[in-house]
Amino acid sequence: MAEQIPNLTAINNDLCDFSSRWSHDGDYMRCRGCKRPQITSCMDMEFPHAASCRVAGVVDPHPWRRYLEIMERLAQAAQRPTGHKES
Repeated sequence: MAEQIPNLTAINNDLCDFSSRWSHDGDYMRCRGCKRPQITSCMDMEFPHAASCRVAGVVDPHPWRRYLEIMERLAQAAQRPTGHKES
């Protein structure tokens, strides 16, 4: 059995928390509250929630940046040796 990558609990929790508010749909990130999308090329712009969105102002205003931060941590953790040797 392969060893688990260490320190993934926090990353897993962050991914679950993120996906409870955002949906990754190809090159779009969608708010689960108002269903509005934001394309990757607009990642540095504040997310364009609908005026009636119940989570606007509560969730991260730059979801693509947050997603990339989580993925960067995951990539770094995955590159660390785990002690597992391939056969």
